[in-house]
Amino acid sequence: MSTFDSEFHRQVFDGARDAAVVVDGRHGSVVEANQAAAALLGFARGQIVGKNFLDLFPADRRDTTRDAIEEMWTAGGGGDTTCQLLSARGTLIDAVLTSQVVAQGDDLYLVVTIRDLTAQLRAVTDLKTRNAELEDLAANRAAELQRANAELQLAVQ
Repeated sequence: MSTFDSEFHRQVFDGARDAAVVVDGRHGSVVEANQAAAALLGFARGQIVGKNFLDLFPADRRDTTRDAIEEMWTAGGGGDTTCQLLSARGTLIDAVLTSQVVAQGDDLYLVVTIRDLTAQLRAVTDLKTRNAELEDLAANRAAELQRANAELQLAVQ
């Protein structure tokens, strides 16, 4: 059963470029997942739907994740939560979750948008590495120039 009450809403959700899942407020299970979520996590959409939302996170971090999800519910969503998700291959995906609590009739759902931070974090790491390399080059060049300057001063005297 779809949580969407119109074909338009279904198309908007499915066509979104950001990964998104809808979590049932009563059971914590994923009731909808868009194609972007399936692609990011490496599961078929049908493999995500029905899973407990916590099962998308590494087992050793589920207590912390459970607390963060409770905070999402309490706050009504809207905040960002940085976390790691577990892909179908078992690899960790650094991500930020943005959530919104949505009511449909008597039911509450948590709509969670997932942004993959992997490329961004890799770029930050690369930038730090390159910055350290440049600092080393600058320090080495400064030392060479000081030696050359000292040699010139000796030659002039």
